[in-house]
Parts: sequence; C-alpha cells; structure tokens
Amino acid sequence: MSLYHFVSYAIIGIIFGFSGGQLFLFLSNRIRWPHLFMTILGLSSSLFLGLSVAAHTTQELETAGELIPFQTGSFLVTLASLIAVIHFLGDKKRKNLFLAFLLFTGALLIANFSFPYGIIYESVDGFRNISVLGWDGYNLLLGTTHSFYFPLALALYGFFVLFVSLNTYDRFKAGNRFRAFTFGSILLIYVISNVYDTFVDQGIIEGALFTEYMMLPIILALSADVYLELQEGRFFTVRYKEVQKNFLTLIENVELFVVGIDLGGNITYVNKFFEQKLSVKSKELIGNKFFERFINAADHQEYKEVMQSLKQDREIKKVDFQLRKEGIDPYQVSWSIVPIKSDSGEITEILGVGTDITEQIQANSKLTEANSKLQKLARQLEDENSYLKMNLKEINLQGSNMIGNSITMKYVFHSIDEVAKTESTVLIEGETGVGKELVARLIHDKSNRFDKPFIKVNCGALPKDLIESELFGHVKGAFTGALSSRKGRFELADGGTIFLDEIGELPLELQAKLLRVLENSEFNPVGSERLKRVDVRVVAATNRNLKKFASQGGFRSDLYYRLSVFPITVPPLRNRIDDIPLLVEHFLISYCKKLNIDTLPVNVSTIKKLQSYSWPGNVRELKNVIERSVISSMNRGRLFVDKVSLKEDHLQKDRERKTLIEVEREYIVSILNETGWKISGKGSASSILDINEATLRSKMKRLGISNSGIKSI
Repeated sequence: MSLYHFVSYAIIGIIFGFSGGQLFLFLSNRIRWPHLFMTILGLSSSLFLGLSVAAHTTQELETAGELIPFQTGSFLVTLASLIAVIHFLGDKKRKNLFLAFLLFTGALLIANFSFPYGIIYESVDGFRNISVLGWDGYNLLLGTTHSFYFPLALALYGFFVLFVSLNTYDRFKAGNRFRAFTFGSILLIYVISNVYDTFVDQGIIEGALFTEYMMLPIILALSADVYLELQEGRFFTVRYKEVQKNFLTLIENVELFVVGIDLGGNITYVNKFFEQKLSVKSKELIGNKFFERFINAADHQEYKEVMQSLKQDREIKKVDFQLRKEGIDPYQVSWSIVPIKSDSGEITEILGVGTDITEQIQANSKLTEANSKLQKLARQLEDENSYLKMNLKEINLQGSNMIGNSITMKYVFHSIDEVAKTESTVLIEGETGVGKELVARLIHDKSNRFDKPFIKVNCGALPKDLIESELFGHVKGAFTGALSSRKGRFELADGGTIFLDEIGELPLELQAKLLRVLENSEFNPVGSERLKRVDVRVVAATNRNLKKFASQGGFRSDLYYRLSVFPITVPPLRNRIDDIPLLVEHFLISYCKKLNIDTLPVNVSTIKKLQSYSWPGNVRELKNVIERSVISSMNRGRLFVDKVSLKEDHLQKDRERKTLIEVEREYIVSILNETGWKISGKGSASSILDINEATLRSKMKRLGISNSGIKSI
C-alpha cells in the first residue's frame, strides 16, 4: 500500500468514526437536528474521498469515467449537508436562502446523473500522472468540460459564499465570536480548496487535488464547536433553563402539564406528568402535531390563532384548551404560554405550562379555593405592578411632602388635615403646575387608607374610546383586541384612593357612570352585565372653573356637586411668593445632589428676581428653571438665573401683586369667619394661621379687614 492510500484511508476512517458518533448523538437526542446533518456530512465526505482515491489510482479510463458522476454527486451532497449544519447551528435565520440553495443543489444532483460523465466532463480523454509530495501513482483525469460547467460552478460557489458569509455575520453580531470564527474558517478553507481544484482540474495550473482532504479540518472545527455547545447545553437545556428558573417553585409544588412545541406545531418535549395523565410515552409523541393529537376539533381555530399571535411576537398570557385522548376523560387545562427565544431574539419554540383545573376541583375544594385566590392575587400583582412602579418613581422624583410656609399654603395644609381622615370626596382646584397631585397624595398618606393603593388616572390623556375600559375594565371579547379580561383602575384601587386628574375632560357619556360609582360604589365592566362593588375614595382635580363649566353644559351639575363635597384650592405660585426661597432651596439641593456637586449659594438679588416673576407655569415652571440654572451655573460658583429663563411682564406683575393682596385678604377673612372672628386663644384664627395675635391684627389693619359687630377687634 502506498503512502497516498494509507493517508487517504486513515482520513476516511477518522471521518467515518466521526459520522458514527454524530449518529449516536442524533438517535439519543432526537431534536438535535445538526447531528443528523453532520452524520450525512461525514458519510458523504467519506464516500467522496473513497471515490476520489479509486478514480485517481485506477489505470482504466472507462472505470474512472464511470466514477465521475458518483464522485460529483457525493460532493454535492457533502456541500448541501454542510450548508444544513451551518443553517441549524446559526439559529435557522436565513431559511429562504437555505431552501433556495437546497433546491439548486438538488437540481444539479439530478442533472449530474443525467450525463454519462456528470456535469463536469462532456468526454474523457486520458490520464495525466502526477506526484503528490513524493507520492507516486496519482492520476489526474483529462477531458473536455461542458460549456455550462463554469457558470454552474460560479453560481454554486456564489450561493455558498453568500449563505456562509451572512451566517458568519449573524453569529458575530449576536456575540458568538467562536461560532463566527468557525463559519469564517469553513468559508475560507472550502472556497480556496474548490477554486484551486477547479483550476487544477481544468489544466489552468499544475498541481494535485486537495478538496477531499480539506473536509477533515472542516469536520474537526464543527466537532469542536458542537462539543462546546453540548458542554454549555445550548440545544435544549439552556433554552429551557430560564423557563425552569421562572417556574421552579410552581413546578416543585404543583403538578403541571408541560409540553414543548416548535413553530410548526410539532411536539418537541413532554414531561412525566403529561405522560402519566395521558398514558403515553414521550418517544411516541416527538414530531407529532400537538393540536391534532390532543386538542378538540372545536378548539383548533383558536389554537391556530394563538400560534399565529406568538409568531408575530404578540403577548399571550393565559389560554384554556381541553386536553383529550381517546379512552381517557378529558382534562380542562389552563395554559400559560412561554415563548422560547434565540440569542437573536427570534421565537424558536413554545413552552406550554398547563394547570389541570378539573382534577383540582374534583380532588379538593379547599385547594381549588386557595389556588383561585392565589391566581387572583398573582393577576392583581401583575396588573398593579406597572402602576406601583410608576407611582414609586414619581414619589422619588417629586417627594411626598409639599413645601410652603405662606398663609395661603397653611390654609391648604389645614384643609388637608381636616379632610384626610374622613371618607369624603375631595375636589382639588388650581392652575396647571401648582401641585394638585401632591395634595392628593398627601390626603391619601394622611388617611386611614395610607397602606392601600393610590391609583392615578389622567382623564385628559386617555383616548376617549379607551377611557371607559381603563376606568372600569373589560371582559374577554368585549371589543376587537380584547383577548383577555382586564381590571380597570377603580378595581385596582379597591380599598385605597383613586385620583382623577383633569376630571373636567371626562366625556359626558361616562360622567353618569362615574356618578353611579360615587353614589353606589358599583359598576359594570365593559361587555359585562355583572355588577362589581368597590370601596374606593375619590379625589378629583381640575384646572378649570368646574362650576362655570357645568353651568355651560360641559359638565354634569349633579356630578360637580357630588365631587365638590370638600373643595381645596391650591394657590398659584405668584400668590405665594414667600414660599419661593423654600422651593428654590429644595430644588437646588435636589439637583446639585443629582449632578454630584456642592450646593450652589444663592444671592438675595436672584431670589428677588425669582419673586418678581409672574410664574405662569407655577411650581413646575420654577422646578424646570432651577434645574436649567443649576446646569448652566456649575462653573460659576453660585446659582445664576439668566433672563431667557424669566420673560418679565411688568403689566402682569402689577396685576398679580394686586391679586396677591386680594387673595391674602380673602383667606384671612375666611379663617375669621370660620372661627367666629376669634383672634387669639385655642381654635382662633391666629392659631390656625400660625401667626401671633399682634401680627394678625397688623395684617387686618393693613388689608382693611374689620368687623364692627365684634368688640374684640
């Protein structure tokens, strides 16, 4: 035996052994399709090398010619199986290109066996004896090629280069550098070897053929890649590791049906509980259509819609399907659908986790009741999660305490303390940006409901066609797109407080339903005739003159009077300029801390400048001005407020200064009326306003407040 034969047969043995190992892995793990194609790859490349040895060493021209179609055919099968391996290792992203390549290769394979000497040679002329690294007895076949051979070869190589290049890019982009390197190496080795062999075969250059030997490093590279995949458990266990983690507690404590399904609806996995309940073996089910085998015909259409929704990446939380098998009573199962995604974010499989509702009801009524409460709590927590996160975020950003030491704000705080512990409905009035939501939060925090939900609804921000569903919820199928039932904000606020901001924007047709909730604490979800009762305290807010708006027909008068049981008016910032230094200090400390700098000092002139401004945007505008000023003052050593931030309007300023006097006088008179014009002592006007008696009398004299009928004045 020559050295050439020895090396060739040794390589054939190595590749053939590799094929046996891949076949074993495929048989023991049926869903690992790359093992099947790597088995075919090894067998076809072994056959290709064996035929090459026979063709290169025979001295019979006729025998060599007969071997050519089979040698070319095994090469095409090797190329197709290599592409299939890359396709499945690359997460099957380029499906259309993969199928096109297979169709093209299949057409070439058919054409290859349609000609006596395959698609390469039109005729064979003889041999050319060459030497390979000193190995004698190596023949290179001479002949005339078909005219279409080069275009076909270029198209084949072009397909191959495009497909492998795209998969290499996909793996590199997904962060799998090792696989990208493997694919890139395969591309480089295969293209160089085949282009080189084509030139040698056509007599363009002198040399030996190396294609058959290049499969060995390619197979070794793929083997290393797959070995690492198996070590990391990427084909099945890792894809379900996250699912197992999320459902570990549930699976350990409750018996569940668990089934894996690919995008074609074929079963890829069932657990032991599934096998026991339906008296089947998992090996019998792998590859079967799940809905044809276990779902009632009446549910087929709904099942297909669920699968289609998942393919379009639409969220499906819960769905009920009856699980049946001939000879066994059907099970009513509530399924949780968990999509399994690849590294690139594409859904590759679906995991269904089903609870046997029927068995729970029949086996233990107490367990059913406890499970129902648990599911209700889980759904409530899920629904409330986003609202609670949003509320916590707003509390962290805004703070839960209002700031103010002016007379007008003291009256607001006094009103909050009076109404907080009651169950009365509160209407908060005031301009945009004065802090109406902070008042609502303070009322809730000081109430007996402080440890219950605080749910905010902006009536002006919700679309008119969705606001009823948002407030009162809906049942499954109530309208197009209602794939499941959903709780409304009133139900989420049960036991707590609901804050209806911009209540004046609520559509008239919904005002009657809101009035019913206020009077009877009950409502109907959209699409349901079943009444739901809630225990909710309502706090509303508006920047409109709601009474005037009601008289004009834009708001129901009966609803207005029901909401304004206890009205609180939050003054605009221009009417509480004494609070501006406190607010500036609060916002200044907050934003300096956020920017990780020392608190900037503030000049008296800056405070006066801020107090002389009319603040049409109120506290919210002041907050934004301070934030902008802190950013622009980081390198100045003190707080600097530029003229662009404050656009002075002297006419407006004079008008608001006059309004301040009127408002201060109005508040003092209202407190005096409330206390029976008692100036000093417990429960007097001076104690409520938190000023001493002499200061109050001085303000009354300055503002022209008197009551000739009261001798104590």
